[in-house]
Amino acid sequence: MQRNKRHKQRGAALISALLIVSVMSVVAVSIMDTIRFSARLSTNIADRDQARLYAVAAEELAKSTIRQAWRADSTRNPVLDQWTQAPLTFPIPEGLIEGGVRDGANCFNLNSVVSSGEGGFRYDEVGAARFEHFLEQFGVPTAESALIAAELADWIDTDDQASFGGAEDDYYLGLDSPYRTGGQFMADPSELRALRTMTPSLYETIRPLICTRPTNVLHPINLNTLQDWQAPLLAAYLGQTYDTAIALQLLTERPVGGYGAVSDFFEQAIREPETFTEVARERFALISKAYEVAATIRFRDATVAVTSTLQISDAGDITTLSRRYGPIE
Repeated sequence: MQRNKRHKQRGAALISALLIVSVMSVVAVSIMDTIRFSARLSTNIADRDQARLYAVAAEELAKSTIRQAWRADSTRNPVLDQWTQAPLTFPIPEGLIEGGVRDGANCFNLNSVVSSGEGGFRYDEVGAARFEHFLEQFGVPTAESALIAAELADWIDTDDQASFGGAEDDYYLGLDSPYRTGGQFMADPSELRALRTMTPSLYETIRPLICTRPTNVLHPINLNTLQDWQAPLLAAYLGQTYDTAIALQLLTERPVGGYGAVSDFFEQAIREPETFTEVARERFALISKAYEVAATIRFRDATVAVTSTLQISDAGDITTLSRRYGPIE
């Protein structure tokens, strides 16, 4: 009997030992997996951080190139204009930078639909009408374009009174997912999607031709770098008597080497140029004061896409207005 008891105790001890070994094995495997995962995660974070540093370096390289071209010729930059149209590929250790510099002047500044006054911003009739005309170039009915322009101005202005056809906080706060208007300059064109009448399809259609700048000034567009697909923008700048078809014809008839002076554009291409005031002519230029650096950095297993908006002053100083990480548009 004692013997059977001892056998039973030995069997229980063996089972306990096997159980302990099994548990320890599972724990050991789990610890090893955690260590491997942590090491891999740390490596990925380090690679991504390095890729972001390369993105900043690409931006600085673009700044340097633009600054040199600007100092060489601050009235017209045919060399820089060509450079902005060519994609660039730059090898880096264990990776590659792809992208280039785009002309950032040829876009409609959404913040130009308001004017500055005492106490903040208010609806600007001329700016709103110009944005309406811009939308109409994409087939938006006049009534709908007027609503969107009014809603855009109400989104930016600093009062709580809705303009005719517009919308203020009282509308947006009544939605299932309520939010308020900005009450300040738009920081990114994506804010346009929050407007009451804006649709996703219309936003995607006009997105390549709109931008936001920290000012309500309608900055000059570059007559020598405008491309055919940007004809709706040119039509909006020229005014109500011009449409996309006419603007496209003007771009087609542009001299091969570009215009030597803004006055040449009005004398050679525009009918009744005397109807354009000096202020209206200042909306056109042969040099860009804004550029976009778009780059995709591939470093080891990490991929980072960045788009930076650069602004250059009359003195040649370059400022980064924005830097956005994510898919390049």
